[in-house]
Amino acid sequence: MIKTRHILILLTLSLLLIACSDDKVDALMKKIVVAPPAYIERDIKGHEQIYSWQVILRLARRMGTTELSGGSTVELYKAYDLSHRETPIPVYQDITFRKDENGNITISSDRKAFEVVRSDRFCYAMEIRYFDANGILINHQFAQYDPNDPDNSTLCVHQHFFTIRQNSLDGGQLVYPMTLDSLYYDRFLFEGESLSHASLISAGGVYTPEDYTVGSGMLRYDRMLAEMAVENTMTSRATQPLTHDGHRYVLAETIQTPDLNQRVPELFSYEYRDTDPIEEQLGEPLEESDDLGRNRAGGVVVPLRQKREYASPGVDQDRLGFKGLIRFGMGNVCFQMRVSICHIQDRVQVPAGLVLGKYANTAAPGGLYDHYELQSSWNTFDIDYPVPFIVLGDVANREQCRASILRYYADRGRKVDESALEEMLWGDDSYFTGIPGITF
Repeated sequence: MIKTRHILILLTLSLLLIACSDDKVDALMKKIVVAPPAYIERDIKGHEQIYSWQVILRLARRMGTTELSGGSTVELYKAYDLSHRETPIPVYQDITFRKDENGNITISSDRKAFEVVRSDRFCYAMEIRYFDANGILINHQFAQYDPNDPDNSTLCVHQHFFTIRQNSLDGGQLVYPMTLDSLYYDRFLFEGESLSHASLISAGGVYTPEDYTVGSGMLRYDRMLAEMAVENTMTSRATQPLTHDGHRYVLAETIQTPDLNQRVPELFSYEYRDTDPIEEQLGEPLEESDDLGRNRAGGVVVPLRQKREYASPGVDQDRLGFKGLIRFGMGNVCFQMRVSICHIQDRVQVPAGLVLGKYANTAAPGGLYDHYELQSSWNTFDIDYPVPFIVLGDVANREQCRASILRYYADRGRKVDESALEEMLWGDDSYFTGIPGITF
């Protein structure tokens, strides 16, 4: 019965398309073949509206393990802070974002993108600080927990997800991961190993030469072509060849978001490192009550656990995403990291019973989803924005990494001290002596 209904719908749609002019077809398709848009909450509960925020990125190194109060053992990292001396590549970076009354997001800091490297020795500690209209830090408002009302406890219904975005704040379209020389990585652009031409109902497309071979890695980003691709997708022009600068192009289907999300770990991983209290530094001594009014004097800041449990190490950790460790999977890549706070409002039936959607992943400890496992049915967000990353090189490939870093900064009018670069990335840890840091 369901199959028959789908066939009837397609036949009806086909007849409508035959009877319509191109303009009417375009208007019809835009109305029919559109996924529900992501909804940014304005009527919020449990926390203030976000007006500005700061994303801080620190180069980090593993220090070892330690035992905190309550018997929990955790790995500690040293995340480097602002230094009085210039380093070949940044050890501390931050980008500040602001949102106007219409919800438009802009970058207000001098830095517009994070410059990083892929390394087995280093990772990056990312911290996000959100502020209300008065400039007051409100991260703790997302970590509230009431055992008598978990459905309305902000901790139980919020989580940051970190994936890939295809547009940038400066209006760039189809900015899928690409090399520093603006060549797309086909792995993050197309679904399969061969080109699939776009149809009227293709949700996304990119213009390629007619004879383009997927896997060649030779498709260069062109902003004008990208804008035309977005404009022509799901219109009658989607199936028509395009001539641009004397060359002939066809619109090819791009990978869909759920499939792209599954490939995120190839580009980067994110390890949730939230703390309790949420705004404090891991391992720091506590001298008073926490944000829930619990007397914790004499204790220390511990990893964030479910139900805000801080004394029992056996409780699964929780995930919010205000603090985390990023490890990159490849060098020579520019991409827009999608950062979003999802408000997960559903309940899901699992073998153990009905649970809040955030904790419904039966394949994982604690029922939590990983940073790239944003579910298609979740489309309500407190904030959703892209953060630009430039992975300058892979430290494991010494010569290429060095050449890429030197060329990148030379193109921007800065000469890198090559001996300092060598000592920093391939020397011993003595280079970092004297550079301040925090425990992460």
